[in-house]
Amino acid sequence: MKNIVLLILAFLLISIANAQNSKMDDIQKLMDQVGMDNLGNQMVNGYMSMYKNNYGDNIPGLWDTLNVIINEGMGDLFDSIAQIYDNVYSHDEIKSMIEIYQTPIGKKMIETMPLVMELSMRAGQNWAMANEENIQERIAPLVEKYAKKEYTFEDFFNPDEHYAYDTPKIVVDSKANNTKAQGSADFKYTLRYDAKKWDVVPNETINEVADLTLMTKNQDVYAMIIAETTNLTIQQLKAAAIYNMSGAADNLNTESIGLREVNGKELLCMKLTCDIQGETFKYYNYYYSGDWGILQFIVFTTKTHYDKNLKNIEGILSGLYVE
Repeated sequence: MKNIVLLILAFLLISIANAQNSKMDDIQKLMDQVGMDNLGNQMVNGYMSMYKNNYGDNIPGLWDTLNVIINEGMGDLFDSIAQIYDNVYSHDEIKSMIEIYQTPIGKKMIETMPLVMELSMRAGQNWAMANEENIQERIAPLVEKYAKKEYTFEDFFNPDEHYAYDTPKIVVDSKANNTKAQGSADFKYTLRYDAKKWDVVPNETINEVADLTLMTKNQDVYAMIIAETTNLTIQQLKAAAIYNMSGAADNLNTESIGLREVNGKELLCMKLTCDIQGETFKYYNYYYSGDWGILQFIVFTTKTHYDKNLKNIEGILSGLYVE
């Protein structure tokens, strides 16, 4: 269908005109000379073929109805094409093109252009098929280099992995004057946060599986706690966290990873960056694995907002108490 439309436009690039006629009369004369009616029939047939591929031949009256609808629209289409050439070409240019189509070679061009276009398309298809193996071989290194790898959990899991202590090694809650405490009815943790800087929001804001979700007053930073009574080692928890993020984001990068003692409990700290829908995000997360289960404390913002909100991020992270 696209090729038929392009063919019409190609024909209309060369116009015929009569010095005694108005510009629009000459454009209409061109359409008549190049056989616009025949081209319209080709377009109708092309549309019909497209719909038949989609719907088959089993709907009574469908093709008659489509034929009427498409033919009703041909007049508007031709008027639009005529207006295009009225805007693009001067009257003198249209007259000059008319003269070309009145010559024997011009008439032959009109008669043979559909065949030339069809044979040219076939030649292009034949070339592509004949060279497919060579094309695939030459582009394979680029595809392999830049195609997104499908990771598995095992790509990130090492049961013998050990973590050094991070900086700072020991983190203690600052207990600001505006601190509120938010506990959990199901899991053994408490979060203390500055109520002048953070609001508790519905978990569905980010992830409905979260146990607690917060957002800064300026709406730049989000924090959520996900807790489960699942028994995982810290190595398994770390691998699962990175694996899940790799499936939801692009260009995932672990900037740092290390142990911290946070209010008397040993946690794993990971800082990560990734791209989501074309924007870069930075994550500053704590992970816990213990007798009652696991906990992920995930705090994130865009790369643009990270530095100016770093104090708030570290402040809320320091307010985590795990039993």
